[in-house]
Amino acid sequence: MGYIDRSPEICAFLDKREMPCYDSKYCAVGRGGHFLPVLGMRQRIGSGVTERKKMETVRFEEMGLSEEIQKAVRYMGFEEASPIQAKAIPAMISGIDLIGQAQTGTGKPAAFGIPLLEKVDPKLKKLQAIVLCPTRELAIQVADEIRNLSRYMHGIKVLPIYGGQDIVKQIRSLKGGVQIIVGTPGRVMDHMRRKTIRTDAIHTVVLDEADEMLNMGFREDIETI
Repeated sequence: MGYIDRSPEICAFLDKREMPCYDSKYCAVGRGGHFLPVLGMRQRIGSGVTERKKMETVRFEEMGLSEEIQKAVRYMGFEEASPIQAKAIPAMISGIDLIGQAQTGTGKPAAFGIPLLEKVDPKLKKLQAIVLCPTRELAIQVADEIRNLSRYMHGIKVLPIYGGQDIVKQIRSLKGGVQIIVGTPGRVMDHMRRKTIRTDAIHTVVLDEADEMLNMGFREDIETI
């Protein structure tokens, strides 16, 4: 069972989805009777104090990743996984739904980007994963990070889509067989309405900075997507 700091926006979102919340300060997030792990933090029972789990150092080469991913990680200058990466990467690869919580600068894009790339089939020229971000700046940043991680993988296409960019240009790029989209909710919905995004082959959806998107009023858009 995992706990996250309780926020009105997140709790309202979970309540509408019939995902139960417990305790006055922390949320234990579950769906269909199965609790989803909130990574990086744990609650000391009875004390109301939240503390970080102590973790042993985990090297990327010990995580069973593809050689292409390991080579890209080395190229980017990383050898050891951060706590959120060490926990999230194997969980996502195994197909577990999860919520990850960690401070800025701990490598969250790689924590979900590496599993996305491990699960994507480069031979299938269809959209297989969507990452939703609250702003165009973050969408561009995350797309660049995933591209860097896929630099030694052949046939992987990552596309950022966001408002303010020519949608015709985006449509042309989508027709080229994009497997991963990183976009803002409004523009993703626009493409869905135009049927320029097909969802039949999607196996993973990531909400990056989910609390920020809820604070910005994207709740209905997220639910629609």
